[in-house]
Amino acid sequence: MIYDLRSITSDKIAIGIVKSTHGLKGEVKVKAYTNYMTVFESGMEYLLYNSERKRHLIAKADTIKNSGKLLIVRFEGFESIEDANKISGFEIYISLEQLPEIGEDGYYFYQLLDSQVIDENDQLIGRVVDIIETGSSDVLSVFPEDCDQEQEPEKEIMIPIVQDFIVRLDKENKRIKVRIPKYYKGNVLD
Repeated sequence: MIYDLRSITSDKIAIGIVKSTHGLKGEVKVKAYTNYMTVFESGMEYLLYNSERKRHLIAKADTIKNSGKLLIVRFEGFESIEDANKISGFEIYISLEQLPEIGEDGYYFYQLLDSQVIDENDQLIGRVVDIIETGSSDVLSVFPEDCDQEQEPEKEIMIPIVQDFIVRLDKENKRIKVRIPKYYKGNVLD
């Protein structure tokens, strides 16, 4: 039976993407999509999927090394730069059940992306288009819904995910209620 390739990822979550090769011995550079790096483990099997090429494979991670903002990963059976180049652009998936448990106040980036952001009066501010890791706290990048982000970058609103600004994170319904301070000026909450 032939399955629609999208159905392969229906119960999975993308945790990263293979950006490029690294060295000559089959390693690749991986950009993580997650703020919980424990999902990357040596010996664990991952689904690698490229929707544009309509290709997928299951690969076991042999080694994983942290390299600043990227990971250096070598999958079993990938012995050369030519092998590694074949999976450049592939997203890395795991089953939702494999995600580590997080507390009530914790979140995965995928739970916040595309969430509707409203103020304390339930007025729509926009949607979360990105989450920026700053070290001290994550920051929501929010754009009004009718905005072209590339043509109107000045309309971006940046909201730190801290108690002073976040009233409620409703991860299940993808709604985030925020407190906009009276001294708010521009597009960054101070």
